Amino acid sequence: MALPLSRPSLRRQDFDHVLDAMVHDRLASGEITHSLCREIAKSLRLKEATVFASVAEAVGRIVQGLNLAAGDKVVLSPLAPSYWFSLLPRLGLVPLLADVLEDSPVLDPEAVRAVLSEGPKAIVCDTCLGYLPDCDALGALGMLVIEDIGQGLGGRFEGQAVGTRGAAVLARFAPETLVAGAGGCLAGFRVAPQGESSTADWETISDLGSALILSQWKDAEGFAEKKREHFRHLFHRLAKGYRQPKQLGDAEPVTPWFPVLVESGAKEVVAYSRKKAVDSDWAFRDQSHLSVDSSAEVCPHARYFLFHTVVFPLYSTFSLKELDLLGKVISSLP
Repeated sequence: MALPLSRPSLRRQDFDHVLDAMVHDRLASGEITHSLCREIAKSLRLKEATVFASVAEAVGRIVQGLNLAAGDKVVLSPLAPSYWFSLLPRLGLVPLLADVLEDSPVLDPEAVRAVLSEGPKAIVCDTCLGYLPDCDALGALGMLVIEDIGQGLGGRFEGQAVGTRGAAVLARFAPETLVAGAGGCLAGFRVAPQGESSTADWETISDLGSALILSQWKDAEGFAEKKREHFRHLFHRLAKGYRQPKQLGDAEPVTPWFPVLVESGAKEVVAYSRKKAVDSDWAFRDQSHLSVDSSAEVCPHARYFLFHTVVFPLYSTFSLKELDLLGKVISSLP
């Protein structure tokens, strides 16, 4: 059986917490969900933290909480998670593209500076492939900073945990994220937000879903360190002629997968690894919103990453046999 591209780091204790919630009929949103929100708020130094049932509700709450109005422009990298490009227009906001750095798939402050004449009110600083942007430099440009830490949870920039710099923070919990979940999305605020998150308009995650995320959250740093350890091992096994995106600045990223930049023949690389029982894929398969023609002119660096990035598995729970198999595959890429 092939190594899947993503595998949640589930343990017996996680199942025990979920089972306990079921045994005590804690199926609706209740005390476990409140405990989860308190734990996240404490960890990320947030004034308010709420885990909603869906990404759409979390984004909606952030837009409301930051008092963004219809017609306001929001700066995004073309490589930001695709839900931003569908949800912001639905909420009446206008996505404004800015390019990423040449060697790293995160927003380039100079490219952002070039679009300031458009009058954007906010900027989404996403942690693409786990790489961390300089949120302080981007925030200094005068916009409200929204940190999307879904792919970068566990990382540190200049000694601070990811998710501790923006006016608002969003994190999606899914089987492939560092803190695994069967759905649910955090919306958090550094300062008191506008409006109420507890109204009937907002559906929070159930206690059953919260039990899993809470169990995982408490051990997130251990998962992160294991992934960093495996990343370092695989980095030294990577075949000559291949390279990876760079993390700039004083940072310790945690990547959801092991990314490789393929100058040519990416299709052959994916086929080779799958033939060797290791799943791999294009990193940005879901970026269907990105126009290839326009991105070449407006965001050439993002376009490069779009067509040249392949990702391989990176779990915190690799067995020695699995890690050795993956090492052999990436050391012999065609």
